[in-house]
Amino acid sequence: PGYLTEAELIGLMEKNGIGTDASIPTHINNICERNYVQVASGRRLIPTQLGTVLVQGYYRIDADLVLPLVRASIEKQCDLVAKGLADKARVVAHSLAGFRRKFDYFVKEIHRMDSLFEASFSPLTAGGKPWTKCGLTSRYLQFIPSRPQRLYNKNTEEVYSLPQGGTLKQWGGRVCAAAGCGFELSLYVVGQGKEERCYPLCPNCYNRPAPLG
Repeated sequence: PGYLTEAELIGLMEKNGIGTDASIPTHINNICERNYVQVASGRRLIPTQLGTVLVQGYYRIDADLVLPLVRASIEKQCDLVAKGLADKARVVAHSLAGFRRKFDYFVKEIHRMDSLFEASFSPLTAGGKPWTKCGLTSRYLQFIPSRPQRLYNKNTEEVYSLPQGGTLKQWGGRVCAAAGCGFELSLYVVGQGKEERCYPLCPNCYNRPAPLG
């Protein structure tokens, strides 16, 4: 699909219960001023690299931070307070407690955001070695050897964390057999000599393990 126009974005915000007639233009102005998007011809909003990486980072840690559900819920609760159908103090306390939990979890997982920004904006990505093919784009993932080691897809700006402490080796184009995956496998090597052990490693399954059961 093409990029959204301002009018299309406003329509989606209204559909999802985000913002008011007075606040929606302010939201759009803010994302432009903060360089998250740029306005192109036809008033289309083109995400910048900063905006794309920021959204991906939030999504990796807590998808609720970028999906419309939480904001829409807050707007709905405020509307109930305005109509006298909900107690303001209880709504505020409940909202603050929820965001506190999200803040604490985000701080705990901030390294996932750091690795994404480093991979996207560091000059190391220009010299990363093509490693294995992505099962989603059929493009090569780049191996970033600096600590923490990781694989990076230039096309989607997705970062795949890797286990640390061992050595990563290419494995002749072998493909993960998990249903719907299709990522090429690497070998993760730990130990030396007689103690050396090799394990197949799929970057997709390692970062998105299938639920048990």
